[in-house]
Amino acid sequence: MSYIQMKEEPAGNSKFYMIRCVIAMAHADGEVCDEERAYIHALMRHINFSDEQRQTLRDDLENEQDVADLFRFINDPRFRGQVVYFARILAHKDGVLDPSEQDLLDRLHAMAT
Repeated sequence: MSYIQMKEEPAGNSKFYMIRCVIAMAHADGEVCDEERAYIHALMRHINFSDEQRQTLRDDLENEQDVADLFRFINDPRFRGQVVYFARILAHKDGVLDPSEQDLLDRLHAMAT
């Protein structure tokens, strides 16, 4: 019996920008810790990003982006809600919810609704 391996479609804009927003959350407290990097890399492994998208995400890990600028590109409502979910998990990865992280979570939640 043979199986046809279907290649997953490349990530669309909404999914791509959702992950970019999650990465922006990692910068909220001024430091992207190892646990946050590991979480982001795990998310990236499960999504079929193009090489160009992956490079942008790697750049975002090193250079903070404005979440409001990124969020406006998330047009699919499913990903607007998911960004809050993933950002909340990320905000707790280092064991401390910094006030700047809570502020950004509140902003993301307001933008998502």
